[in-house]
Amino acid sequence: MVPVLLKKHKYGIFLFAVIIILIISFCLNTKNLFPLNLSWLQSKPANNQRILMAAHNDTSNIIRIGQMTSSTIPMIDQQLDEIVKNQNPAAAFAQLRRLMADDNVASRCHLLAHTIGESAFIKYKNFKEAIKFNDDICGSGYVHGLAINVLNASANPTDTIHSLCDGMDGFCYHGIGHGLMFYTKNNVPDSANYCLTLDTNEHQTRCSEGVFMQNFESSELQMYATPYFFPNDPLKICRTETHFKPACYLYAGAYLAKQNLKTNTDLFSACNFSESGYINQCVSGMGSYIMATNLNNPKKAESICEQIDNQAVKSACIDGLVSYHLVNYNSIEKTETFCASLEAANQPACNTSLLKRKQYYQK
Repeated sequence: MVPVLLKKHKYGIFLFAVIIILIISFCLNTKNLFPLNLSWLQSKPANNQRILMAAHNDTSNIIRIGQMTSSTIPMIDQQLDEIVKNQNPAAAFAQLRRLMADDNVASRCHLLAHTIGESAFIKYKNFKEAIKFNDDICGSGYVHGLAINVLNASANPTDTIHSLCDGMDGFCYHGIGHGLMFYTKNNVPDSANYCLTLDTNEHQTRCSEGVFMQNFESSELQMYATPYFFPNDPLKICRTETHFKPACYLYAGAYLAKQNLKTNTDLFSACNFSESGYINQCVSGMGSYIMATNLNNPKKAESICEQIDNQAVKSACIDGLVSYHLVNYNSIEKTETFCASLEAANQPACNTSLLKRKQYYQK
């Protein structure tokens, strides 16, 4: 049939080539060859969609939360989503714990826990039902994923943020901060003002940490533009922030570490552009990111902090290590073991950081 077409039709070769391209495109599902802009269908995510499934207007560029540099992470993300659908969040957490022996998974487990929370909200369509499966591993990413979806669907965020976390700890309020950034389309001042309406200083602070963490997230984890993120001067927003400077400098530091850790031998100097009194907060944020990327190799994390000559600044870096270690494992006992494994000169700073946080964590 094809030879006849080539002989009888002067455009046969052209048509044959087009047919072959279309067949290959279809078989490989390479929709990026012929992207369709369906943004007119995506003005707001449907209630049964995970929020970041609509992160980009062009459906050919949809990014699932948790999709990072490793090619295995999107598959794990999908797997956890399917486990929630077919079983329950507890089964998904059991699988995540097994997979965390891999460094790529361990360093991204907070985002993968977000996935479980988002998927649980879709399945149960009710925060109180979904929260029954709460697991604080990986920095309480589960409740953050829930809170993002609840606030995105909220008609009155003020009422929601004042009732959502009743009877829960500060991690839930951190999730509210993330959710407010989705609700306000990454408007940091508006989100921070919502945080200020919460009942206690601790709840306000935890909420603000969620706000600034979301502000400094990478672009593939953003649903909206980030008008308060300045890539050429990441600390700019912190210098103008009036209520929550510590939270801002903490997550700005984490962002700076992410950008510079592999390429900059003088990593910590980036925090020198912080305002007076906030350099150590910025360095602590760096330490937090360093711990997040070295959970299975904590001695390597310590060795990076060891590059700092100034003892007070080095202690701030150790403080960041402790902060993320606790957030990830939600275990005082495991972090006590971590502190004991450090060099003798660094153990006092580690134990001091642990002591000031003990009240927020399980034994």
